[in-house]
Amino acid sequence: MSNNDIYFDQYDYEIDENPYPIMQRMRDEAPVWYNEKYDYWAISRYEDVLKASRDTATFSSSYKTVLELMTDEPHQSSMIINTDPPYHKMLRDIVAPFFTPAKVAQLEDDIRKIVVSYLKPLEGKTEFDFVEDFARWIPMDVVSTILGVPEEDRRQINIWGNELLHRDEGQTEPGEMNIAASEGLDNYFAKFMLEFRNHPNNTVSSAIVNNIVNDNGVDRPLTDAECIDYFHLIGAAGNETVARLLGSAAWLLGAHPKQRKLLAEDPKRLPHAVEELLRFEAPSPTQFRRTLKDIELHGQLIPAGSNVC
Repeated sequence: MSNNDIYFDQYDYEIDENPYPIMQRMRDEAPVWYNEKYDYWAISRYEDVLKASRDTATFSSSYKTVLELMTDEPHQSSMIINTDPPYHKMLRDIVAPFFTPAKVAQLEDDIRKIVVSYLKPLEGKTEFDFVEDFARWIPMDVVSTILGVPEEDRRQINIWGNELLHRDEGQTEPGEMNIAASEGLDNYFAKFMLEFRNHPNNTVSSAIVNNIVNDNGVDRPLTDAECIDYFHLIGAAGNETVARLLGSAAWLLGAHPKQRKLLAEDPKRLPHAVEELLRFEAPSPTQFRRTLKDIELHGQLIPAGSNVC
């Protein structure tokens, strides 16, 4: 079979149901593959993806990282996932101290209480919707605990976050619901930011709002737009990816009862299981970059200015 019959489409629901055969063929037969319909190159081998992720001089995030949102010129964004070094490092360094293994371990009791609070109403039920009744709410509650979002606001943040990222079948551009959700989050976090500016404390939100950063030799606080974008990202994207991971975990462990039994019998296997779940069913399986210069991979020239998945 020729490479011409290989077709990958991140918008295709049928492909998304079982992408593994086509991804395997891409790795084996076409590690650099061109999608004519959407005008992008796809690289699929682990080593190539890892190198591209680290080579910010060639593969830029500053044109955005979602295909339908990518821009012709570098986007003046303070959303950390849409930035390159050194600006990216400046933003990342603000929150890095709050996400060390030791700091995250301190959240265990709070996270356990959140999980138990959603499990208790399900006790005794013969069936329930794992995502709707359980998985979709936990990540936002955890993120809200970290950020300091009041309990009464968390459900609305969750709803906005899901509406922001939802796409109907065949939808490749942001719709009215997506735009309205983005505006809802922006307006909420604008008020949220002022609370921490007026009442600083030792939380990650206060650090985002009040820390002084060194921006190319100039000491300054983050702008309002930078702060809102930061909250926007942590609140919405952090929520969606973990909810997807939990849903995938339930589905996969249900489909592989022997693996589930191993975990139930030996919880020490859980850290490795989480890593494997992230690898096998990635919550965010496609990330895009823009090439800043020509690059050749596996005998195929990817020109400067190309979108690469």
